Amino acid sequence: MYVANLHRSLTLLALLLVATGSHAQSAALDRRLPIDIDSDQSTLDLASGMMMHRNLRITQGATRIEAERAESSANRTFADSEWQFSGNVRIDVGETRIRAEKAVLRFVNNQLINAKVDGDPAQFSDIDERNGQTIEGAARNFDYDLERNTVRFENDARLRNADSEVSGRLLVYNVTDKQIVFEGDETNGERVRITVQPPTEPEGPDTQPDGNTDTENGTDE
Repeated sequence: MYVANLHRSLTLLALLLVATGSHAQSAALDRRLPIDIDSDQSTLDLASGMMMHRNLRITQGATRIEAERAESSANRTFADSEWQFSGNVRIDVGETRIRAEKAVLRFVNNQLINAKVDGDPAQFSDIDERNGQTIEGAARNFDYDLERNTVRFENDARLRNADSEVSGRLLVYNVTDKQIVFEGDETNGERVRITVQPPTEPEGPDTQPDGNTDTENGTDE
């Protein structure tokens, strides 16, 4: 297991920030905001007490959830409920974007607190507000814990931006502690891989090893 502290490794890890700032998240997850639900069709199964929804959309402030299909208990509200989503699942929380085939979302006290998603792979993106760069992530499974401000990418996990890429079996980013954890798999020899793309040097005249610059004629008159 590799643990890197952002205060010690700002050059690489600052490029891999994968969550919005605390102010943006608190605004996006304000439980006092109304929750709006609309769908093409909703069906109540009296035997199971489950609600089935087709082409469902849920919005609360800057939080937006969409899917082709969704199921929830008809006897529970957003005060404490679990929703099953499938088919082109889209979860937006502020600048954070999640795209997956399946997701299980947990609501408590009228706000989204957890999203477990699956895909081949599931996709994640976010905007680093400090420099405007887009951070992209992918994994077959990941767990977005909105209470702890952590995103746990597992199974073929990958995070990258324009300058750096990290891949491994498990990647976890903790926004509060400013730490990112990289974990390989010792049982099959899988290791964490970090790739840093060197900056592109500006084009200019060819420079010789002694520091002189070539000219067309090679000599001055």
